[in-house]
Parts: sequence; structure tokens; C-alpha cells
Amino acid sequence: MSPPASARSEGAEGAEDEGEEGEEGEDLGPVRDSRLAVLMLLVWIGGASMARGVGVWVGIGSAAIVLGGGVLLTASGKRVRRQLRPSFSLVATGLVAALVMIAATELLYPLAVRLVPAIGSHTRALYGELGKMTLLKLTVIGLVILGEETVWRGVVQGALRRRFGVIVTVLTAAIAYGVGHIPAGSVLLPLVALACGLYWSALTAWTGSLVPALIAHLLWDLTVLAWAPLARMP
Repeated sequence: MSPPASARSEGAEGAEDEGEEGEEGEDLGPVRDSRLAVLMLLVWIGGASMARGVGVWVGIGSAAIVLGGGVLLTASGKRVRRQLRPSFSLVATGLVAALVMIAATELLYPLAVRLVPAIGSHTRALYGELGKMTLLKLTVIGLVILGEETVWRGVVQGALRRRFGVIVTVLTAAIAYGVGHIPAGSVLLPLVALACGLYWSALTAWTGSLVPALIAHLLWDLTVLAWAPLARMP
């Protein structure tokens, strides 16, 4: 399958913009891009480590919002902001990707629990750490996910793509995303992050945009956290 037409055209425009900005010295070069990605990783790991004491929402959530906002509101986020430009085809791709992801989760989770019963207990433990979904959490979840996509699929994956091919970039970005959740202390969370990271990173690499992954991420989180929590399933 080929990426959406708007994604291809936007990718071409983005390449032209990068060339223009490079000539003006406004865009980050590969070295500075990599340094920013490493800095993001370190701060993220710090936030994830705090999650053991203050909870996942405060530890990881605050890190995502602060880091994502820091990128989007400064000159260093020009490339990422371009990747957040929506179009009909990109939004449609995100909606389809979300439905596929939700359906796969609902179908595969019961099978996974039958094969590895411990997954069920680890899932309930993770939901316990996340706590009951409140109006405040539903309000900020969009900001948290925007921050996550900005950091991981925008900055980190973008820096990797400047140095490696698509497959290596997607795999490395997903592994880094999973590893970044280990300090939170949950056994299941890093594995979920790895699996989801592979999907969202591949989606970003395919479309050249953060919009489809952002939509898929948001709708999937809302489904498994609020509308149809997996912990309710046998």
C-alpha cells in the first residue's frame, strides 16, 4: 500500500521546507537533533522513575506535557509542527488505524490471557496503578498523548530517521519507547509500549505525519482506559 496522497505531497513540501530552513540556519542539524532526542530520553526516564512515587499520571504524564510543549512552542519544533498539519486523508488514516488497533486488542487480549494467565493479573495491577478514570484525567489525556507523540514519534524517531533506514528507525524508536517506560515499575507497561510503539512508529514512517498515530493513540487509550477497560474482560 502507498501512503495517503496528502501525506506524500506534505512530505515533499516538508523536504522543501527543511532545505529552505537549513539554508537559513533555522532548522536543527543532525547533531543537534540527536542531542535533543537524547535530552528528551533522559528527562522522560526521570519522569518515569518518579512514577513509582507519584503515580504514572503525574510522573509520565507531566513529563510528556512539559517535553512536548517545550518542543512545540520553540524553534526546535518546526519540523514536528509540520508533521502535525492535518488533512482529510491523514485524519481518515488515523481513524482506520485506530479501529484496527482497537479490534486487534479486543480479539487478541483474551487469547493472550489464556496462553499466559499472568497477563491478566499484570493488567489488573496496571489498571490499579492508573486508577479510576476521572474527568480531570479525561481532560488532560489529549495533552499527554500529544506530548508523547511529539517526543517519541516526532523528536526521537525524527533524529533516528536522519541516520538510519526506515526499518531500523521504526524498530529502534519502538524499543526506546518501551525502555522509557521500564522505570515506572510496571511489568506490563513497557511491553505494551513496545507493541504500540511499533504500530505508531510504522504508521508515522508510512505517512510521514504524526496525525494518524496521534489519532490512533488517543482513540485507543480512550477505549482501553475509559470505554472498554481490558481489566473487565475475563
